[in-house]
Amino acid sequence: MLAWGSTLTNDEDIAAILTCIRQNKEWGNHASAVATETVRVIREKANDRIEHWTARELLEIPDTE
Repeated sequence: MLAWGSTLTNDEDIAAILTCIRQNKEWGNHASAVATETVRVIREKANDRIEHWTARELLEIPDTE
């Protein structure tokens, strides 16, 4: 996944975009909403990351909701 750190900087906006994708029934998605706090925590943990995220890494992020 491409880095969006300099483009999307508002955790609330990122959570809203992810929630829209996760809940888009036209795409067959029925997942839970993404909390702004979840985005904030992950962004803080990955603050120094410079490489792209892989699909495997994204799938390993636990669903805590």
